[in-house]
Amino acid sequence: MLNRLDQFKSRLRSENLDGFALMPGPLLSYLTGAHLHVMERAILTWIPAEKDSPIHLVAPNFETAMVDTTSFAWKMYPWSDSQGAKSAFDLLAENIRASSDSETLRVGLDPLNVRYQEWWALEKSLSPISIHWVDASVWLSEVRAVKDAQELSLLRIAAKMATDSLNRLLPQIKVGQAEQEISNILKIELLKAGSESLPFEPLIQSGPNSAIPHASPGSRRLEKGDFLLIDFGARHKGYVSDITRTFHIGPASERDRKIHETVRLANIAALKITKPGVTCGAIDNAARNVIESAGMGEYFTHRTGHGMGLECHEPPYMVAGSNHPLQPGHVFTIEPGIYIPEFGGVRIEDDVIVTDQAGEAITDFPRELIEL
Repeated sequence: MLNRLDQFKSRLRSENLDGFALMPGPLLSYLTGAHLHVMERAILTWIPAEKDSPIHLVAPNFETAMVDTTSFAWKMYPWSDSQGAKSAFDLLAENIRASSDSETLRVGLDPLNVRYQEWWALEKSLSPISIHWVDASVWLSEVRAVKDAQELSLLRIAAKMATDSLNRLLPQIKVGQAEQEISNILKIELLKAGSESLPFEPLIQSGPNSAIPHASPGSRRLEKGDFLLIDFGARHKGYVSDITRTFHIGPASERDRKIHETVRLANIAALKITKPGVTCGAIDNAARNVIESAGMGEYFTHRTGHGMGLECHEPPYMVAGSNHPLQPGHVFTIEPGIYIPEFGGVRIEDDVIVTDQAGEAITDFPRELIEL
């Protein structure tokens, strides 16, 4: 963890930033191991660029006890509900001003990880020093993208939890069940498998609903002839899995088989070319070309995949036109799909690790069409 934080601070200095304002979330957990809650109460971490400076935390007083202060130097600014957060932000600002003689501070932030109340509280407390906010999203995408051996091990465990849960779910699926009922059974199986929480609510989509890529499970009941799309994941020590398989209720027609087989071949085509140096755009093209060659390109309506780790969606993204090259340690999904409105859809999604020479799918579950 210390090495991660040192590298992050080094990057702040190379970007000519005085510090970084950060809400609790995956990046803070990655850098420090701290898992803090985001609620209505103001909470903010200030990471100074100076190598030996402590991490500053403004937080409700009952949250600061959750921080492990044995690994890093922290400076706490706790506040109570009766007191309010203003005085804590004022103390933080006083310490920031004491370490800088500039009239303007260059402060990095992640635009996907900021709230107005913390942003404005820091602005007001630092006055008359002004803040030049710097969008760090471009280089932040590199910070967690390459996973180390420990992270890869945790991702493999999360993938196995998911596939084990799917194997236990399938015998419990019956004609007449509602999508939400199947979702509830799957969530129980995931918790039984040891998943700490769920990266996202399972997507259980049947019949025409499977043609909507991210439709929530509802009251529709399974009928013979339906496609049944199941998209879900598990979480282990913060790291997630994300798998999709599409099944058929009863015997499949020739058309249904062709749709499913086309998606399966698209998934395999993208996995086959995966190796270091191949671009994210090439991964998307490999899958998309298979579906377009089958005359169904108009029904593949999203990118081929996304990176994953502490978050279910994070860089790199397998999207057309991306020249970003894959590196050993990248982990991403391959999830081509065909979605025909008012008929149904098929998606087959795997989690893939880029090794030194190839791509390894760690979601070990058959891709062939299974009739339930």
